[in-house]
Amino acid sequence: MDQLNLKLVEKQDGVYPAMPVGRPVALVIYCGDPRFHEATRKFLAAELNLNEGQYVSLVIPGAAASLGEPDNLQAEYEYLKGVVAFYLGHFQSIGRVVLIN
Repeated sequence: MDQLNLKLVEKQDGVYPAMPVGRPVALVIYCGDPRFHEATRKFLAAELNLNEGQYVSLVIPGAAASLGEPDNLQAEYEYLKGVVAFYLGHFQSIGRVVLIN
């Protein structure tokens, strides 16, 4: 986060800190199974140099499985395609998409 020169907003009563400006550099798609969340965060930091705040998490059941089976999982494929398009359009700073299955 220090590369982006962003500071967290100070906590006020009943308000939790948030980044004043979001400039994620990646969109990360991974499975919603909580058994893998800690390992996923550690992998992103250690192997891809992506720390929390530097990426948008897209956490869905089966991760990116629908991308490999668009004919058999058409509804899931269309949903994932739409969400990815939304994030890429909303955050112009995203330069890569990471798929973890």
